[in-house]
Amino acid sequence: MKRIVLTIVAACATSACAGRVVPSSTLPSAPYDVVIENGKIVDGTGNVWFYGDLAISGDRIARVAPFGALKTSP
Repeated sequence: MKRIVLTIVAACATSACAGRVVPSSTLPSAPYDVVIENGKIVDGTGNVWFYGDLAISGDRIARVAPFGALKTSP
């Protein structure tokens, strides 16, 4: 369990550095508190990393999606 948690934390840190963080205050009626776009996602299952989007709601990762799936700007 620790390994998965550490991998998720590492994925969030990597995503924050490589991607675009969008606070919900800039979005009309956003379902998530923070969206990190175009970050490297490492899911901890042994699969290769991929570029994707990560949504955070409260203190939890709400969604991990392929790049562009959580697009926040037109």
